[in-house]
Amino acid sequence: MRIGVLLLGIAVFVGAAYGVVSMLKGYQVAQRQVVDSHMKDEHAGHSAAEHRKPPDLKKRPKVSETPPWPKAVLDRTEFDFGRMEVGEELEHDFVIRNEGEADLELVQGDTTCQCTISQLEGDRIPAGQSAKITLRWHPTQQSDTFEKGAEIRTNDPQNSSIHLKIIGMVAPRFVTNPPEIWEIREYSDSGPNKTTGYVFSPIVEDLQITRLIYDENRMTVSVREADPEAIGQMRSKSAIAVDVEVKPGLAVGTFSLPLKLVTNAQERKADGKLGSIDDPAVLEVRVIGRREGPIRILGNAYIAEEGVVVLGSFSVDDGKSVSLTLLVREAPEEGLRILSCEADPESIEVQIDPVGKAVGTAIRHTMTFKIPPGTTRMVRRNEVPATVKIKTNHPLAPEMVFQVHFTSY
Repeated sequence: MRIGVLLLGIAVFVGAAYGVVSMLKGYQVAQRQVVDSHMKDEHAGHSAAEHRKPPDLKKRPKVSETPPWPKAVLDRTEFDFGRMEVGEELEHDFVIRNEGEADLELVQGDTTCQCTISQLEGDRIPAGQSAKITLRWHPTQQSDTFEKGAEIRTNDPQNSSIHLKIIGMVAPRFVTNPPEIWEIREYSDSGPNKTTGYVFSPIVEDLQITRLIYDENRMTVSVREADPEAIGQMRSKSAIAVDVEVKPGLAVGTFSLPLKLVTNAQERKADGKLGSIDDPAVLEVRVIGRREGPIRILGNAYIAEEGVVVLGSFSVDDGKSVSLTLLVREAPEEGLRILSCEADPESIEVQIDPVGKAVGTAIRHTMTFKIPPGTTRMVRRNEVPATVKIKTNHPLAPEMVFQVHFTSY
């Protein structure tokens, strides 16, 4: 009987111990899962856009526990490039000396960006000698300030990690102001319709415009030296003012006129090198605006600022049409009529009908844009809009130009 009780007690003890051990193992597994999950979440929080290479902790020179020791000395650990140009590549040599009594070992460590290259002249510097460490920077976009760097690891017990830094700002070679688009805000048939744009260079000392390429039937363009205040505001080394006047008589609707400015300066190529002086940089802008003329166009389907008629989305089985109201001043006796219509795609139909009701000195007309059923599926918006050019019998508005946006499915 006593033996049975003893065996039963041993069994209970073993079972309890096994339960405790199992519980501990389960707790450890759960803890590892929590830690692993936390590490994954923390790792996911670091965006690839940071461009930071994690340091390789295994690649560290071994530091001796007893002398003699090396001594790493640098006169400077930071260099200011000042103003750099987008696409330009510059480099700076940092000199590191070994003023200790043993060889100084060097290993390249972490860098703050893939674009920064740390180049070691040698991985071991004898006592009393020196080596160069080169940092290069090739910026691809404008930046008011930049700060890049590299880590050099050593076996100097007092200076085991050296952080080198390059700083500065990155400026484009040329800047047009306004950028790319120069607008005639209020085009008038009586004129003048003028605007002034500027070409700045934070890099080129004596920027000049040597030739202008534009439609002389629609514009007149002249250049002059910009005033010093404008140059100072743009933190530029040189600047040119470009005066543009758009002539009267343009088609009713929006206009976009190309203007090319040929400079006396070399262009920075994609590889970072300067191009030939025989092939100078050419800057391109567009002069835009809108002529209302004697015809005012009204309607929810018309975006006046852009000269766009919006048909929206519709089935090719149904087709689509929208109507606009035209208020026509000094209209011909027979009313406003279409003499010809050029449309892309050709399936767009346009019709103008007089309503006969006067609004002040203007005669009301209805203008209808229509795409009939049975046409091809297509998307004509924004980048590739449909276009309509209409010639009319109005002596003051002989031409009207529209963009048409739609999606047919």
